[in-house]
Amino acid sequence: MVFPNGVQLVTVSYLERHLTDELNPDGTLETLIFNRLLRASRDLRRVERMEAEQAADGLDDNFNLFLERLARYKMRAERSFYRAHREIQALQAERRAQAEDDDPVRFGKEPWRLEWIRTDGQPDAPDSAPYNSDASPDTDSPPKS
Repeated sequence: MVFPNGVQLVTVSYLERHLTDELNPDGTLETLIFNRLLRASRDLRRVERMEAEQAADGLDDNFNLFLERLARYKMRAERSFYRAHREIQALQAERRAQAEDDDPVRFGKEPWRLEWIRTDGQPDAPDSAPYNSDASPDTDSPPKS
């Protein structure tokens, strides 16, 4: 993309860097959607700049026509921005959910855990499980009384 001056180039790279840090796209699809969001953001900034330039130049015969075109262009850019934002958020939520399913311990969800429960009314010793010499190591059955 060609910019008329270096300031806009710096502004765009600043915007891109911060959006990348905030949204952190991962993978090809998220990157493609992120690029659409970035392009829509740039378009919105361009419309705002054009509005300001036109207002500074003063009113002329084509001013209302120009503002109507800008308003349509701005609405289209806003829709594109918010659509891409929703899509990237949905993909990231799906990715996080998949990661949680793949590694439940890392995300605070313990897999099933075997606990022995005493039924004879005696308190359990802290941090110790009852020993059952009759049970084979492959079974999940509680000790026999």
